[in-house]
Amino acid sequence: RDLTKGVSDEAAVSSIEGIKEDGNLMVKADPKYALESYLHALTLLGKLPKTAYPPALPLSLHLNIAHTSLKTSNPHLAVKHATHAAGLDNNSTKAYYRRGLGHVALQSYSEAVEDFKKVLELDKNNKDATRERDKAEQLRVKAEAKEKAMCGKMFA
Repeated sequence: RDLTKGVSDEAAVSSIEGIKEDGNLMVKADPKYALESYLHALTLLGKLPKTAYPPALPLSLHLNIAHTSLKTSNPHLAVKHATHAAGLDNNSTKAYYRRGLGHVALQSYSEAVEDFKKVLELDKNNKDATRERDKAEQLRVKAEAKEKAMCGKMFA
């Protein structure tokens, strides 16, 4: 439902924030519902002029979509929205971390390593990013070795 029609921008933003809050309340119990709420809120937000809402709102929605996309096994969507979030705030460790997790799920290990390195540039003490970077690096090396072995068999 389009809650932006026939109402002031302020009322529309308030409705969108309410939809986002509904998603926040449901993240653990029903991440798919939360994801749908965030996507709906972002769609509605796109109908408003950028001056009508706080700049943190689209960033928050993109980050929440990336988070719930990971929870619902949709890594392509997670990468897409984490990339949007990083574009809105290139210092967002959450954006790079969530995109890194999406890349791991897609077996794009080199990209994942780069994202986790970016997190560590911004926050050198981030233990989760260190652990995930190391894990992604190990998976990258394993995947390259497997590919090399398969290529060797093809040309042997």
